[in-house]
Amino acid sequence: MRVLFVTPLYYPNLKGGSERSLKILAEGMVKKGVGVSVLSFDNDKKGVLEEKLNGVKVIRVKKMKITPNTLAYNVSLLRYKGIVERENPDIVHVYNTWQMPAAYFLKTSKRKVIASLNNYYPICPISYTKNNLMERKKFNFITMFFGLKDTLNLKFPLNYLAALGYALYWKPIYFFSSRLDLYIPISRTTGKIFALQGFDEKKIKFVCNLFDKDNLIIYKSKKRKKNMAIYVGALIESKGVLEMLEAFRKIKNKKLKLYLIGGGVLSEDVKKYINEHKLNAVSLGRLKFEELKKYYSSCSFTIHPSLWPDPFPRVMMEIMQHDCPVLAADNPVAIEAFGEGALYYHRGDIQDFADKIDLIASGKVKKSLVKSREKIFSKNPIDEIYSHYLRLLK
Repeated sequence: MRVLFVTPLYYPNLKGGSERSLKILAEGMVKKGVGVSVLSFDNDKKGVLEEKLNGVKVIRVKKMKITPNTLAYNVSLLRYKGIVERENPDIVHVYNTWQMPAAYFLKTSKRKVIASLNNYYPICPISYTKNNLMERKKFNFITMFFGLKDTLNLKFPLNYLAALGYALYWKPIYFFSSRLDLYIPISRTTGKIFALQGFDEKKIKFVCNLFDKDNLIIYKSKKRKKNMAIYVGALIESKGVLEMLEAFRKIKNKKLKLYLIGGGVLSEDVKKYINEHKLNAVSLGRLKFEELKKYYSSCSFTIHPSLWPDPFPRVMMEIMQHDCPVLAADNPVAIEAFGEGALYYHRGDIQDFADKIDLIASGKVKKSLVKSREKIFSKNPIDEIYSHYLRLLK
């Protein structure tokens, strides 16, 4: 069996959790005797760069400079379709939904094309709308337009023009993305949302986000520091970062210090907000995992404030590995993952958020992620995906 993964970035170019997950999957498949190659669009020079990393053949090409960025990835994939034909895989596995539309054109009578659903680009061209309609109702052109208009941070008339452009762009994205052979959502909630939006439910097979079960480490709890809260993740609006800072302004416990770990488009806005409002908080930027582990092990609790149904980010698994007390937004993926092991606040309710921060910081609420962790880590996701490959090729 030969499998070719398509991805915007590949190791050692690690921008987020997606690249780390794919590395685990690709190397896991090599151990099973699968011929693995990766087509990655992270070459900053012209031409094609090939290398071998831990048994994985990595082919790096340069992404074309087109706006929006997602369109650039799709056009670039079509441009380098010849590489796919040369590799001649039995399965093309898109690991990041951005390139699902173009991947449709890689299908043949013998070659299957599948995708891991780790964001919502095929059903919403910016992956998120403030009204979170995707959780409740199928989009149509009108609801998509107004959802985009109210989410894009643009002034009139640019917000209307951009929303119209993205709503039109969404049509072909959805059309081609919904015609692949198999979809692997990394949370059950994500799979249900794609089914609600019209994807074939029979083709949707849930497999938890990737981890190496053979080398999984559960860290023993150490004595946690008082008045130390952490946030780990991208500094972007959909992650609820600004809502978190607003809530932090309202807390009664002024000794509590918040450490924000991660980067993103709101990095400077976050620092500005902290300084202007003199919050007891600091933004540390991105940290290496070895350093990040120290914060997981020593913090009083962590905050997971995602406004959107974030499709099971690696941060959730890291929190479970450290049995870290967690305060989470009541988004459906967080509830699925943490279960009764977390304290929740209502998304959009700043006062409830602030009250729950004070409550969990007080130590009066005792929660444990042991049951949730056992459930999540009970199966080997690499084995499950390998089984799906075999069934698909029968």
